[in-house]
Amino acid sequence: AGRDPVEYRLAHLAEPRARAVIEAAMEMAGPPPPRAEGTGRGLGFARYKGSSAWCAAVAEVAAEAEIRVTRLWLAVDAGEVVNPDGAANQVE
Repeated sequence: AGRDPVEYRLAHLAEPRARAVIEAAMEMAGPPPPRAEGTGRGLGFARYKGSSAWCAAVAEVAAEAEIRVTRLWLAVDAGEVVNPDGAANQVE
């Protein structure tokens, strides 16, 4: 589409909770540092079971001899959490 992937995704999301987790994850990650060869950032986004918690993840990845995640930022809106340990386990 020739647009910034995050702006494009936000332009097509009406759900405030979905938008909020994407915006929060991007804010936590901050502006990307100058790209070294073989490195990059990507955004992952999902809704648990299509009806519950929202999660956005920004991953900083290095692809050299092997692919590895070097940093990860997560923003989650799980609604009212009854078991914080269980929620943390699900997210991790």
